Amino acid sequence: MLDHEQRIAALEKDAATMRRDIIYKLDDTNSAVTIIRGIVGNQGQDIREIRNQVKIVNVHLDGIDTRLDGLKEEISKVAHCHCCSRLPTYYTRKRRCGVSGKKLNRFLLILYNPLSFSNDSQIDVC
Repeated sequence: MLDHEQRIAALEKDAATMRRDIIYKLDDTNSAVTIIRGIVGNQGQDIREIRNQVKIVNVHLDGIDTRLDGLKEEISKVAHCHCCSRLPTYYTRKRRCGVSGKKLNRFLLILYNPLSFSNDSQIDVC
């Protein structure tokens, strides 16, 4: 019977050790979950703030788009108007500065289609 009692004592000791290890691991896991919940909560606040800032930027960009559309219309009117009083002044400046018609066309192309303009290129107006 001594062998049997020793086995039971060893099993009880192992069970107590396992219980202590499980409790330690659960405490460690609870701490990690608490930390992760805090991080996720902060990220949620950051995401809300970023969304608000993006909305503000979109409003500003819409205003800029509206103003650029107005400028495009004005430039288009000036470029296509043959009876405009400013047209001779433009040609005089063109001869004086040496601006070619190709440069004006390139400028208008960039104005109407900004994606066709690469950052490495430069615009020479005069």
